[in-house]
Amino acid sequence: MARAEAGLEAARALLFDQLSQAWSDVGAGDPVSVDRRARIRLAAVHAAEQSAKATETVYTWAGGSSVYETQGVIGRCWRNAHVATQHLMVSPRMYETLGRAFLGLDIDTVTL
Repeated sequence: MARAEAGLEAARALLFDQLSQAWSDVGAGDPVSVDRRARIRLAAVHAAEQSAKATETVYTWAGGSSVYETQGVIGRCWRNAHVATQHLMVSPRMYETLGRAFLGLDIDTVTL
């Protein structure tokens, strides 16, 4: 449980840090750069991934009750977290686009 919590807290801190930096840029009258947008997206993808991992940990530790309880909160959380990771904006496929951006290669910035 502690590992799941650490992963979630670290992912949240990274996401909030990137959003805070973007907010500072906007507050100073500067636009949010493509690089900053890519870093926000990376933090969001990472947060979704860590959320799914945390639910995976709890789901596994809960054993059969995760599956057999028809109103099981754990099973519902597991499904919701894993469904979220398939959304275009936070899917693992976004890592390829972000990697290209960090290497200075051309990307479609519409998804950032």
